[in-house]
Amino acid sequence: MPYSFAAGPARLPDAVLAQARETLFSRGADGAAPVERPFSAPQFRAALAHA
Repeated sequence: MPYSFAAGPARLPDAVLAQARETLFSRGADGAAPVERPFSAPQFRAALAHA
């Protein structure tokens, strides 16, 4: 029986989806969501350092 180790579709756990829903589209004090910020912005670099 051949095995396939290729990445395929997978479902994320509900807890991960809920956290992503809360944080990815929440507006900050400047009115921008994290997905709207440029990668060179200080807020993005702070989030990256925190991760």
